[in-house]
Amino acid sequence: MAGDKGRITPRRAPRTSRGWQELAGSWGRAGPGGIGKRTTARAAPPAARSEPCASWHPADGDAHFQGLPGQDVILLRGISLTELVAGINLAEAGLSLHLDRDGGIGFVNRAGDSATFSGDLTAGGATLHFRDILKLLLA
Repeated sequence: MAGDKGRITPRRAPRTSRGWQELAGSWGRAGPGGIGKRTTARAAPPAARSEPCASWHPADGDAHFQGLPGQDVILLRGISLTELVAGINLAEAGLSLHLDRDGGIGFVNRAGDSATFSGDLTAGGATLHFRDILKLLLA
C-alpha cells in the first residue's frame, strides 16, 4: 500500500450483463432461430382519398350530422388538428385517434379496426353534433 501514492483503483464488478451482440443472437442470419434472408418491408398501396359528403366551419354555427353508409365523412374547414383534439367529445369509450395516410382523422377500436364514432366538436363558439361518422378531414 505504500506504493499506491493515493491513487484509487476502480474495482470492476463481475460481468453480469450481456453485450448487444449476444442479445441480437442470430437475428438476420440463416439457421435455427434466424429469419434467413433479410427482406425490406413493402409499403402498402396508398388508400383512396375519402370524399366528404358534408362540410362544416365554426362560423356556420351549431349543426347536426347523421352519417350513413357511404356518407360518413365530414370536411372540417378552419379547424386545426390541435383545435380538433381539444374540442372533440366522443360518446364511445375505448376508441383511439388514428391519422390516415390520406389526411383523414378517424378512430380505431381496441382490435385496431376502424370504427364509426359519435359525439360533438366545439370550436370557435359553435358545436357540431355528429353520429355514426367514419372519418373527419381537415381543410
